[in-house]
Amino acid sequence: MSTSMNFELFKESVIQIVKEKLGEEYRVLADDVIKNNGIVLTGIIIQEPDNNTSPTIYINSFYEDYLRGVSIMKITDAICEVFSQNRHIRSVDMSHFTNYEEARKQIAYKLVHYDKNRKLLENIPHRQFYNLAVVFYYIAMEEPFFGKASIMITNAHLRHWNIDEQTLYRDAEVNTPNILPAQIENIEEVMLGLLKKQVKDEKHAEDLWEQIHAKIKGESDTIPMYVLSNTSRCQGAACMLYPEVLKNFANKIKKDLFILPSSIHEVIILPAMPDMKEEELLSMVTEINATQVEESEVLADSIYCYFREKDSLEYLC
Repeated sequence: MSTSMNFELFKESVIQIVKEKLGEEYRVLADDVIKNNGIVLTGIIIQEPDNNTSPTIYINSFYEDYLRGVSIMKITDAICEVFSQNRHIRSVDMSHFTNYEEARKQIAYKLVHYDKNRKLLENIPHRQFYNLAVVFYYIAMEEPFFGKASIMITNAHLRHWNIDEQTLYRDAEVNTPNILPAQIENIEEVMLGLLKKQVKDEKHAEDLWEQIHAKIKGESDTIPMYVLSNTSRCQGAACMLYPEVLKNFANKIKKDLFILPSSIHEVIILPAMPDMKEEELLSMVTEINATQVEESEVLADSIYCYFREKDSLEYLC
């Protein structure tokens, strides 16, 4: 008979033990956070005196460790270590965020799936784009974040700022391409770059790529494939909305473009060829999403197309 705690009891035990380890001056609480695609994670928030920032440490994977036999004392030691490494010594000046005339300079947009995020969308300003939704976030440039952290914009923020979604979209439409510029790379260059990051010896990485490329290429040339993302490779699928990006690339190669959303961070571009079948492309996207992409990072099992003559990005299936 199993004597393991259920998740709720595990959560309460973690909170109590972390409090004891850190001291009574720390406030420790739990919060359920809705992530992309309706995934709900439970985070532990550790608040220290005179500090307005605190990292959220998600405990779902720690619970899986516990069920595999890791002791709760080792788990709480690890949580305290994560807190120690990610805490900020002093409060962060977030006055830029509370004043929209300042905050507007750092508002950006990203794309999520509409139906999979219906619960989240109830509480945040958004704009539907076919089966996707454009949502907004504030990029924290303040020390110590320097663009590495963000805040999702909610309806409560709009009420505080006394603005509407149109104002938010207008500012994000200007800011996002400037803060997070788009880049289109040949997929081979991207894969070689990833290999170089994983293999310390650059010559060895290039040799590995030659072997992989030979297997992919086979006896005939492959259809050219490109990756569209932003320079940070974070939330880069939104680059498909940037004015002129698809238009300029389509005009450069003189073809319509199939857009395959490989994740929330990037999309794959295929120059349209006469023998391409939409159902085969859709099957490829669906398989990649099911086997290669974390559930929280899937954008959509869909195909879009940019038509040069109409200068229009459209949903196909």
